[in-house]
Amino acid sequence: MKATVTLLLSLFAFVSTAQIIQNRGFEDWTTDSTYCPSSYECSNTQYFERLGVLNAEKETNAYSGNYALKLTTHIVGQDTAFGYIVKGDVDNMSGGVPFTQRPDSIVGYYKCNVKSGDTALIISVFRKSGAPMGTALGQFTGVQSTYKRFSFPVTWLLSGTPDSMVFAAASSNAINEIGIADGSTLTLDSVHFVGTNQTPPNHDFENWDDIYINTPLDWGTMLDYPGIYTLGIVERLTGSDAYKGKYSLRVKNLIQGTDTLFGVVANREIDDMGQYGGYAYTKKVDTLSGYYRFWAPQTDSATVILKFWNSSNSLHVTKKLPIKNTYTYFEVPFNLPQTPDSVQITIFAGDFQNNFLYSGAYLDLDELDFKICDLPMQPSAITGIDTFCQNIETTTFSVNQQLDADGFSWMLPTGFSITSTPMDSNFIEIQIDSTISGNVNLEVAASVYCGVGPQNNLAIWIDSMPNDPMITEVAYPSSDTGKLDAGTTAMHFIWTKGGDTLMSDSSRLIFDRHTDGMYKVVGINGGCVSRIDSFFHLSGSVNSIRKELNFTVYPNPTEGSVYILSSTGISQYEIIDITGKVLLSGSTIEANEEVKLGLPDYEKGLYLLRVYTDVGILTKRITLIE
Repeated sequence: MKATVTLLLSLFAFVSTAQIIQNRGFEDWTTDSTYCPSSYECSNTQYFERLGVLNAEKETNAYSGNYALKLTTHIVGQDTAFGYIVKGDVDNMSGGVPFTQRPDSIVGYYKCNVKSGDTALIISVFRKSGAPMGTALGQFTGVQSTYKRFSFPVTWLLSGTPDSMVFAAASSNAINEIGIADGSTLTLDSVHFVGTNQTPPNHDFENWDDIYINTPLDWGTMLDYPGIYTLGIVERLTGSDAYKGKYSLRVKNLIQGTDTLFGVVANREIDDMGQYGGYAYTKKVDTLSGYYRFWAPQTDSATVILKFWNSSNSLHVTKKLPIKNTYTYFEVPFNLPQTPDSVQITIFAGDFQNNFLYSGAYLDLDELDFKICDLPMQPSAITGIDTFCQNIETTTFSVNQQLDADGFSWMLPTGFSITSTPMDSNFIEIQIDSTISGNVNLEVAASVYCGVGPQNNLAIWIDSMPNDPMITEVAYPSSDTGKLDAGTTAMHFIWTKGGDTLMSDSSRLIFDRHTDGMYKVVGINGGCVSRIDSFFHLSGSVNSIRKELNFTVYPNPTEGSVYILSSTGISQYEIIDITGKVLLSGSTIEANEEVKLGLPDYEKGLYLLRVYTDVGILTKRITLIE
């Protein structure tokens, strides 16, 4: 079910706008996964990656056990994908499993929905020393909605016992490809032979293997052909087998019977024809370089072919690479007679031009590069806020993506750090040290493997955070008005009373002593706003200004209690919260008597101590801290 591959040097399909080699170090791979019944190749490996269809599936409605095998034919556009499993090579009668008995027939259980004109198949071929000596061929047509036993006889062509057996099944007529129809299905379970105790491998389809397909991004290999990757002719090398970074690429030749599969890699899809894609390339003089390791069972050379296009004209430059057991640097210089518009890179694990391709020969590659590198253009303007407060924790900046860049190099001011990944993305999240303020400059440049292009920048202003205010009442020569001080510096202040904004942008506020009220203030530096501080004024405190009193409250701030001492006797005292609620009261403190007042279980914050004396009422602010 594999056909001989003919590779034409004019094939390519990938398109790139940058004059650099994409995925030059083979660090980027795509990984697809599918599954097949254990011991078999199946059609999922041929069609799933390319067409996105599973046509050899686990069927949970089994005749026995947990699973049966369901094969389905899908026709997608111009592609016909019939479901199959195979052990061995039916076309060339090679491979298979050891088998040393002569069964009478093959039997099992099946369901099917084979479309009109189509035929599903099951086949066993018994061989001796590579020659067929017996065959069992079963055909299924029509609709069978429940499991039914089948039995097909083995036709023996020769006497004696076989040494191997090839086994296959398909949802459509895969032998002569007549009448293949979309939607034909064949479900099999409990397949075995009569007249022998040997069975086909995994005959009840209970065991399934997950299969992972690693494909180098932006490169074409024989994996572009359906069903090839199970043969191991393209490998992702890791660890000590990689020249640099995490991975290198290995391509390997494989010859099976009349099938020749080339170990080849190219900057295009191997199985597409025509003058399309490649890398856009416009240099007449340059050098392709890289590192390789090549092994062959006989004297041979790997082949590097550069094919330059100018409109419909092309020119080849070829380099032979001898066998090397360790990674070795190579160069392919060129000096073209005319300016190209694109280039194909094709590298073979053997002397392709002279048809010296040995089975098992492999070529390892890494760090392919054109030595003259085009740097990317200047990035677009940086998008992000350019004025903010120093207490901001994180913010984001971005530039547009660029086709000529691998990534972006961000140059950060002191105190800036990137917290997002990847750090070379066009979009980054920044964490900013809270001590940074003033003018800073953020810069970015697009980068490729060989350097960075011109920079773009964004000038940023970081406002400093004002200290939190602490309102105090200061002396003012008036019995009717007083003055409050915010106790800090800032570019601007906002004073409020009872939710109304007052007409003051100063750190000090003139207020009416004859009215009660809660005064609040915040300091503002550009985008930075301080915490709010509050001051509650009681109109009765006007008497405290009319006559000097020696009245002391300490410690203040306090963690739980204060001492009061007055030169005048106190007839009554009260502890009041900022809402005006009296929390604690007492009476009769003698002049010059020191009294301790506890503040039991009060929350930290601002409280007022109001005292009544023979000369008037006095209010002091108390700050309770933890």
